[in-house]
Amino acid sequence: MAGVIDAGEAEALALFPEIHADLFLTDDLAARELATSLKIPVRGSIGVVLLACVRMGKTSTEAKTALDALFENSTLWTSKRVRLAAFEAVTQLFDAT
Repeated sequence: MAGVIDAGEAEALALFPEIHADLFLTDDLAARELATSLKIPVRGSIGVVLLACVRMGKTSTEAKTALDALFENSTLWTSKRVRLAAFEAVTQLFDAT
């Protein structure tokens, strides 16, 4: 596991089954790993943006623009590897034949 999770994320994970949530939202790696180990479905900001684009019927160009906006206009820190993977996901989601 990557490390210790924030108290708020720990509480959210503890409440997850009690409130019958469908999805745990976090960008924190340690919290994501813990959720995954508990078999709790988890998404981060990138996944939420891509899911919204798919459900709204956006094009791959629009999805890439949405990702660019997320990366440039938010405080979300992502590595170059994660950004490249996000754009590869757009190709897989939108350009697959």
